[in-house]
Amino acid sequence: MSGFDLMITLCSSITLLCICCLILILFSLFGKSKKRNYESKAEDENINKEIKKDKKKKKCKSTEEYRDIYLKSKKSKKASSIFGIICNTFIGLLLVAGLSFAITMKVNTGTLSFNDSQVLVVKTSSMSTKHSNNTYLDSRDKVSGYKNTRIKANTLIALKTYKPSDEIDLYDIVAFKIEDTIIVHRVVEINNSNGNTLYTFRGDANPYSLTAEVNVTQDKIIGVYDGYQSIPLGYIISFLQSPIGTISILMLVITLFGYTVIFEKIDKAHDKRYEEVLNQKVKDEIVINSPKQSHIYVKLI
Repeated sequence: MSGFDLMITLCSSITLLCICCLILILFSLFGKSKKRNYESKAEDENINKEIKKDKKKKKCKSTEEYRDIYLKSKKSKKASSIFGIICNTFIGLLLVAGLSFAITMKVNTGTLSFNDSQVLVVKTSSMSTKHSNNTYLDSRDKVSGYKNTRIKANTLIALKTYKPSDEIDLYDIVAFKIEDTIIVHRVVEINNSNGNTLYTFRGDANPYSLTAEVNVTQDKIIGVYDGYQSIPLGYIISFLQSPIGTISILMLVITLFGYTVIFEKIDKAHDKRYEEVLNQKVKDEIVINSPKQSHIYVKLI
């Protein structure tokens, strides 16, 4: 990564973190303001309108009748609220798990092992097309089935972990390591020298083998491609492994958590005041409609 790219990445990451912090601050201020308004009865006018609308929606003749329906529905509303929290938590954990998976792959030199298998993301397009020089790819007798599969850049592939006792065939697609770089290319030549097996590799899109790909020893081999590949998963993992992707997911998780916690508090404050106003309206309605009050009203007239 060049100095300019590093600077852009750093600036973008700082900007995203600042946006995340700003969103959380705004959520927090909004939550405190709404809660304060409910507690100070500043939202009573809106709540009265809400009750009137809800009462009309339920087609209730009296406020007391609507209150009974409302109190019965509290359990289902609470269950719905808990379900929402569980869903948000699940999504957050899923995002964290995906991010952890991608970062673990990156730290572990780009691969992740599962028993006798490994997965990695192919970063280049050297296996995505067929170069005209590679005439051996035209022969289905030599290259058949999954071995003739093209692998596009940013594709997740699965490998069978290589053991010294395993046999590698000509034209197999193999992952091998040159210094700190993992390369996924096809075996185009197999030689034996002093009892050691040496492999020469080449990308299907390349016209020739690079010097580092000639006479590669067995200890450099990581695994053999087993035919599984996924382009969508590859792009997702590549994004998550990038600095922007990592910061974006962390920002999303923090925002989701903040939204869940703060708006849950707002809902509780709203429901508490809603019920208080509703109870008061029921009392007022009973007083207005009571016979005693009607009698007094008649006498006064």
